[in-house]
Amino acid sequence: MIRIQDIKKFSQKSQINLPDDDVCLRFVRDSREVQEGDVFVAIQGENFDGHSFVEKALKSGAKLAIVTSFQGDGQNQILVKDILLFLADLARFYRSQFKGTVIGITGSSGKTTVKNLMSHVLSQKLKTEKTPHNYNNEIGVPFSILHFDLEADVWIVEMGMRGLGQIQHLCDMAQPNWGVITSIGTAHIEVVDGGEVGIIKAKGELFQALPKDGFAFANLDSQKIMSIQHEAQVVTYAKTESADYQMLDFEQEDHGIEFKVAVQGQEVAVTMPVYGQHMALNSLMVFAVAHKLGISSDVIASSLTNFKMLDNRGGITHLHDWIIVDDTYNANFDSTKVAIESFTCLHPELPHVAVLGDMLELGEYSQEFHTKIGEHLKLVGVNQAYLMGGYAHKTLEGFENPEHGFVFESHEQIAQAIQENYQGKKAVFLFKGSRSTQMEKVIELLR
Repeated sequence: MIRIQDIKKFSQKSQINLPDDDVCLRFVRDSREVQEGDVFVAIQGENFDGHSFVEKALKSGAKLAIVTSFQGDGQNQILVKDILLFLADLARFYRSQFKGTVIGITGSSGKTTVKNLMSHVLSQKLKTEKTPHNYNNEIGVPFSILHFDLEADVWIVEMGMRGLGQIQHLCDMAQPNWGVITSIGTAHIEVVDGGEVGIIKAKGELFQALPKDGFAFANLDSQKIMSIQHEAQVVTYAKTESADYQMLDFEQEDHGIEFKVAVQGQEVAVTMPVYGQHMALNSLMVFAVAHKLGISSDVIASSLTNFKMLDNRGGITHLHDWIIVDDTYNANFDSTKVAIESFTCLHPELPHVAVLGDMLELGEYSQEFHTKIGEHLKLVGVNQAYLMGGYAHKTLEGFENPEHGFVFESHEQIAQAIQENYQGKKAVFLFKGSRSTQMEKVIELLR
């Protein structure tokens, strides 16, 4: 637990009349969420400054506020030099009291899905905490850690990356025992020096932070992940026979995916209501983690069967006569290629239509990668492409099928075209784009 005396260790000055052994249970950064006895942390953002809400938070019941400058009379406020450094120090202190397993998760795509899938499986037998929502940066991670239960068995910490050193900083707080890298691709390539080599180095900071007796779970089929130098013990999963956990007999069915896990001379059948071989590999990774934590193969397989995807993250739904793959939460080059390959395996007898927004944060690679996505649409046999965004013309150029590729200016135009061309007809649609393109709006307009 955290007491006021612990907070004072990382502060410069305080003006509070509370006993040093008073316990602090909740830390909040939104004054509208303050409850009696909370600690309000005055975060400074690009468009707001939490210091403007300190007095409001205290009047709403916060027992104290963490600030970089005293507000009003300064009462019930603790002064720190830097809010983010304070959060990191306090989270590290709190983590030092935890005796269970901390699992760090990073990757170019699939982090949140793997986090949720892992939590779903582990919680069948173990008390499990996870970072909520997309709390995966230098603010979200310490806030999450400070709310984790010290009596839990496992903490799962998702770690985002927007540059070299960021994952190292998050690991310094979370101090993971085990680590998982879902994939290494081109996400955020615009903000990482060194291109793909820089991304490998940045993602590799997770494995390099693990202790010698920790476990690094690595896809044996990924040369990029296997190239990372570190001192932890390696647990491999892959389609390759020599992997510790091998995927066999993958099948994409209309109801979802089926595959087998080969481990220690056993073969365990798994069925999941999701799509794509990438989800089978993510599930195989989670299987390996859960198995290493002592959960039986039967329990793991059963819980995988019951997993449900979050909205906008690749779930399959039916709308009118159409099968909808809603993968609109985000997009990068690698995840978009995988999504295209996977959705074309659904109902191969039906027309397949890709509805794509731009992939952002690609920097100098933007035109090239959008053109390559168009080429991939053509390669796998997508019937039509409905495109929107500043690079849509480059995707269309790669698709090389002007009679079946269309560029639109708005979500409304796309929805209207789909209704005109596919009303009363069966088809499979993939919706995907970077978060800011909000391609889910097209689905909403079609309902």
